[in-house]
Amino acid sequence: MGRASRARAAARHGRTTAAQPLLRRPLPEDQEALARLLGMVIPGDPGTEHFAMQLATIPIPAARAGHYATGGAWVAEEQGTTVGLIVAVPPLAWIDSVPVLEHDRRLLLSHRVVECEYMAVAPAARGRKLGVLMTEHARRQFTARGFRLMTGTVTEDNFGLLPYYRSMGWKTLRPGEAMGVLEPAHPIAVWRPAEPHVVQMWLPLHSEVAVTNWPTPTGIRPVINGVLSLPR
Repeated sequence: MGRASRARAAARHGRTTAAQPLLRRPLPEDQEALARLLGMVIPGDPGTEHFAMQLATIPIPAARAGHYATGGAWVAEEQGTTVGLIVAVPPLAWIDSVPVLEHDRRLLLSHRVVECEYMAVAPAARGRKLGVLMTEHARRQFTARGFRLMTGTVTEDNFGLLPYYRSMGWKTLRPGEAMGVLEPAHPIAVWRPAEPHVVQMWLPLHSEVAVTNWPTPTGIRPVINGVLSLPR
């Protein structure tokens, strides 16, 4: 059996190979590993254990018609060990805070924008592009579901990771810079603010998503176009 055939057989049977980690949904037996991985992203958070339990034991439900979209979570497994985690969900707190959007447009926005909330790789597994593999896996999954934009944030204690994210195709803003998304129905720009110690970043999931210049009271500013479509 060739190397590719062995890798496919290992994936079918839930095993991994050194060449190809297995990317899958979290399972109950991942709970301890998930807690460790989450602890790297949110150290000292008292809710880490509970969140790990939820990820491991409660499947993220599919979105229902007429409701806000839901997200997804995946782990990377190597040689039977869970060594990576990525969690992405629509940024509902921001979406609900945009007063200029009517409910049906906020609903659509939740099905077009997803935020990478957590990504972690165990120290022993770093240097093998697991972050790239997990990001691309999530990107494909959400693209297939009709999402058009993935967003994320980096705080100042992790600014050293920005070149790494840029190498994966992420577009990064300046610290504290607001992210603008064009609402073509009015048309207006919908802004997502950021604290001075936070860098916002975004990754296109659709070929129509691009930057366009938009006039504001303080001058021309770039906004992201192609995320929302005109109402029918």
